[in-house]
Amino acid sequence: VSTQSTWEFQFYFSPMAAFQRARTVLRHFATAAAPRKYEVVVWGCTGFTGKLISLYLAKTAGEATYGPLRWAMVGRSKDRMESAKSEVSQTLGRAFEADLLVSDPADQASVDGVVRNARVIICAAGPFIKCAAPIVDACVRLGTDYVDITGETPYVRLLIDKYHAQAKKNNVLIVNMCGFDSIPSDLGTWMAVQEIKKRYG
Repeated sequence: VSTQSTWEFQFYFSPMAAFQRARTVLRHFATAAAPRKYEVVVWGCTGFTGKLISLYLAKTAGEATYGPLRWAMVGRSKDRMESAKSEVSQTLGRAFEADLLVSDPADQASVDGVVRNARVIICAAGPFIKCAAPIVDACVRLGTDYVDITGETPYVRLLIDKYHAQAKKNNVLIVNMCGFDSIPSDLGTWMAVQEIKKRYG
C-alpha cells in the first residue's frame, strides 16, 4: 500500500486531475526518446473512458506549458471514431486536431503499424485480455510505453509473466490499472490503512 502523500490520493478523486498528472508524466516519456509521429495515442476512443481521455487531450493539446501535443485516436471503426470525435468536439465547444487511425487487435500487423509511430499508448479498449494483449506485445517489441485502465487482475498477471523481462530490457514502461476499475479498491485499502494507523499507531 502506498501512502506517500495526501496529494496523491486527492488526485484519485478527480479523473481530470488524473489525466492532467498522467499527461505531465506521458509528456516526459514522449520527449525522452527519438521523436515519433505521435507522442500519445488513445486506443479505444469510442468508449466512455476513451472519450473522457480524448476530451482532456483535446482541451490541453495546445497549451503553451507543454507545447502542441501530437496525438491520435484509434479504433476498429472509422465511422464510430468520427462519431466519437464529433461528440468530443461538441462537448469541447470547438473542433480539435487528432488523427483517426483504424486498427483491429486481431490484426497484429495493423497494431504494429500504429504502435511503431507512437511514444505512448493509452489503452481504454476491453476486454483487455482479448483486445489489449496484442497491443502490449507490440509495445514491448517496438519500444513504446503503455498505460491502461484495466481492472482485470488475471490479464495483469499474464503481462507480468510474459513481458516483464523483455520490457525491462527494452526500457519499456507497462503501467496497468490507471482507471476507474482499480480506484475504489486502492482508496478502500488506503482508508483502511489510515484507520489502522489512527487506532493502533
